[in-house]
Amino acid sequence: MPRTTGSPRWNSMEVSLYDTSKRYIAPTKFVDTVFDCWDNPAVHPFWYTTELFRHILCILIDDMMEEGLDVEFWSYYLKDDLDGLINICKALLEKAPYIYDKRACEVVTAGLSYAIDNPDIFTLISAKGKSAYKNRLPI
Repeated sequence: MPRTTGSPRWNSMEVSLYDTSKRYIAPTKFVDTVFDCWDNPAVHPFWYTTELFRHILCILIDDMMEEGLDVEFWSYYLKDDLDGLINICKALLEKAPYIYDKRACEVVTAGLSYAIDNPDIFTLISAKGKSAYKNRLPI
């Protein structure tokens, strides 16, 4: 607890520290790109707008993005390579049946399948959105 000087300003001080590992940026961006319930109707808003469940999706996708899929995704994302993004979705869809939790498996499978069948959901997200991510490789 920080020392206070008796001033109300110091007595109400709150400090929050966060640490984001670079390896989680690609899976998190993937979830924001593919599982955004406002762009992907196969994902119930509960899974995207509830922080706990969105984090579950991020952890699952991170676990599935082994063997360099995270680096490939980021590369495709920065280049606006729609075919590459769809290939990442297909690779992850092959791994989805191995998700232990039945409902999480259903959500991931439905979200990825919709993205594969409707690649137009990516156009505004990767091509014209989030310019802060352009030209930066966090991995």
